[in-house]
Amino acid sequence: MLNSDGSAEAVANASEHAGSEMDFLGDIHASEDYRRAMVKVYTRRALHKAIERAQS
Repeated sequence: MLNSDGSAEAVANASEHAGSEMDFLGDIHASEDYRRAMVKVYTRRALHKAIERAQS
């Protein structure tokens, strides 16, 4: 588990590690690479939203 101060750097670091221990399967809807990339994108968005909500 990564500790975070909520900074943009911490969020980026956590997002880069998201899905690192997962196996991704490609199919006709999305490739393995696309799904791997989207895990990072959605993790980053979710963390930013959670921090935003916690600060308000």
